Amino acid sequence: MFAALVDGIVDHGDYYLVSDDFNSYCKTQDMIDEAYKNQEEWVTKCITSVARMGFFSSDRCIDEVCFTMSLLIMMFKLTERNSMLK
Repeated sequence: MFAALVDGIVDHGDYYLVSDDFNSYCKTQDMIDEAYKNQEEWVTKCITSVARMGFFSSDRCIDEVCFTMSLLIMMFKLTERNSMLK
């Protein structure tokens, strides 16, 4: 199933260092599988995780871009209006 991925890493090098933390990933996945067995605790962890989540950096970035664009548009309109008054 993953032969192409493995062959690509073996034959062409691990440019993105995919295999560097693979053992850690497997151990963590085992911990997740074990935690999932206790459904009540799993649901609590999921709800807590979502409740503690803040804005994603992309959300903040999009907000900043929209704000900046709004300012630029207002400045442009004011400049255009002022030039028409002259």
